[in-house]
Amino acid sequence: MKIKITIEDKVFQAELEKDVFAGSYPQMLVFQRSQDHEYYGILNSGIDVKGLTSVCEVRRKGIYYFQDWKALSFVYNDADISPYEVAYLGCFEEDIADFLFRQKRKIQVGLEAAE
Repeated sequence: MKIKITIEDKVFQAELEKDVFAGSYPQMLVFQRSQDHEYYGILNSGIDVKGLTSVCEVRRKGIYYFQDWKALSFVYNDADISPYEVAYLGCFEEDIADFLFRQKRKIQVGLEAAE
């Protein structure tokens, strides 16, 4: 499932394992930088992670979800987040690590279904 993600007016494409945002497009969120490896934003409602892989090691370009906080995460540096686990949702089609690294502490993020 492809989605369009707009970060600070720049558009990116991502491939998700399944459409976890069905019925909730479009969404606008504020993400903040955390731990020098990710940006995360809190979703208004939780998503169904059944059938998705849970991991303790997150990878650059990855899109993850931390169920306890309803947090959607975009990773720009590989990291071991043990003892926490997150659901792997998918990844960006291009490497956005450098772009994210250059952003300010908080960023505007839009999620839409891809055409």
